[in-house]
Amino acid sequence: MIWDPTEFLAARQAAGDDGKTFLLGFEGERCAFAVAAGLRGDEDHPGFLAFGRYLLTHRFDCNEYTLLLPADIDGVPLYAMEHCRIGEPPSFALIDAAGIRDTRFDGRPLIGELLKPVSGLPGLLRRELDARFAALQVPLTVGGNGR
Repeated sequence: MIWDPTEFLAARQAAGDDGKTFLLGFEGERCAFAVAAGLRGDEDHPGFLAFGRYLLTHRFDCNEYTLLLPADIDGVPLYAMEHCRIGEPPSFALIDAAGIRDTRFDGRPLIGELLKPVSGLPGLLRRELDARFAALQVPLTVGGNGR
């Protein structure tokens, strides 16, 4: 992965989005979208999973994504990162103030299979998800590398 999630996180934290959950979708080598959502915890994960699946597989034609979830391990705030490309198992890491730690989890997705396609969404639900996307969208890239 060419894209550096630590730069993205630093930029979003500087913009006041610290503690939010981030989802970035990629179409080939291009970052198609980035959203920042303030989730209250596990109870919000099913709704965010449905929203993420809609963005990744229905609204955009993404072949990979990066999910950044805020976490706290032993009182240290950090982010759990999941990166997945179609046809490959997801990779996981922890990101703290010092950068990426190469700590792997048990291999299960953090909130579910985000690249699982959605189909047959009623128009009313699509409009609701599109409105949510417009409200949660954040700048896509950091630096000039396009990723």
